[in-house]
Amino acid sequence: MKTAPKRWLGIAAFVVTSIAVSSPAVAQPLPNPVEVLARFAHEPGITAVQSAALEYAGLADPDLDAWSARARWSNAIPRLQAQMAWLDQRDVQLRYRETFSTDDEGVIVADPNQSNLADDARFRTLFSLRASLDLGGLVYDRSEPIIAREVRSRFGQRDDVLRRVTELYFARRGKQAIRHLTPIANWERHLELELEIQAQTAQLDALTGGWFVRQLARPKTGAP
Repeated sequence: MKTAPKRWLGIAAFVVTSIAVSSPAVAQPLPNPVEVLARFAHEPGITAVQSAALEYAGLADPDLDAWSARARWSNAIPRLQAQMAWLDQRDVQLRYRETFSTDDEGVIVADPNQSNLADDARFRTLFSLRASLDLGGLVYDRSEPIIAREVRSRFGQRDDVLRRVTELYFARRGKQAIRHLTPIANWERHLELELEIQAQTAQLDALTGGWFVRQLARPKTGAP
């Protein structure tokens, strides 16, 4: 009868141990992606970064489609041509005349000398002004093929800039989120992520002409 309590105690210990081993560990709640990204809400948004990049690249003109219309309407303005000419002509003549005659006694007599000076100056200035209109240009301007090529080229450049900026922006934001979720004890991974973030920051700053880093240097407002 004295061995029964020991047997029951052994069975109870086995049951408790089995429950402890078979019970799964309490799972840690997964981080909320919205809350993680909200930590960087103080940084410039993608739209502002794209606008700054287009402005720096000289591609922010929103009126590319209106270039042809403006070229046509320019023919409604008359084209003026002005000319000016002048004539400066001056004729100077010096004439010398001496007359000899004889008197009744046959003596040769010289008349007083005559010197004539003639100064003929003529000045004339001509002006002309002509205005012309190319009414056919209101329908089709000869520069439209050139404008069309330039517009296509600029739209292609805009797409390249927007694609590059968008890829860099969200790649950088992804690295920021991963760095935030990486345990601080893994310092090598933290260092690797920090270098990648700085490299992408430098590229975005170059594409915006220094605007991006200036915005990051502003005091943080609204950061969690």
